[in-house]
Amino acid sequence: MPTVRLPPGADLKAFLGTAEIITGSSRVNDVANYPEFPNSTKLNARIIPTPPSTNNLFFNAGKRRVRTQKYNNWIDRAAPHVEGWKWAGSYPVAITITVLEKARANRDIANYEKAVTDLLVSQGVIKGDSVKYVTSMRIEYRPGNVAGVRVGIEEDET
Repeated sequence: MPTVRLPPGADLKAFLGTAEIITGSSRVNDVANYPEFPNSTKLNARIIPTPPSTNNLFFNAGKRRVRTQKYNNWIDRAAPHVEGWKWAGSYPVAITITVLEKARANRDIANYEKAVTDLLVSQGVIKGDSVKYVTSMRIEYRPGNVAGVRVGIEEDET
């Protein structure tokens, strides 16, 4: 089945306007039903691969916590999608994570946040994920025909 994959480093507007049709593991087959942006001119968003559950990010190695191979593989796949993306607005920010692909019925929606925010910090997209920098977090489940999760950042004006 033909699929649409967001090119690494592309923003959502580029994705919707110039998506490349390819074959591969992504399960995107129609961008017409893509969830709309909230009405904000300050929103900045990207689509990244679906992260592993928080339960699968680390394992115990003696007294240390070590990243799992699954988590390392996801970071390698997700990092190119945020390459060159740096939040240029003011802080604090509100982050919205929208799950775009169908998830298992028993997947805990809160388990998407840790990997995503850690990726944003480690790749320099945002300065940090403490309450000094991030004061609002929203996680939505809007399954459709886009593989991955949409990460939106906007100024938190509350």
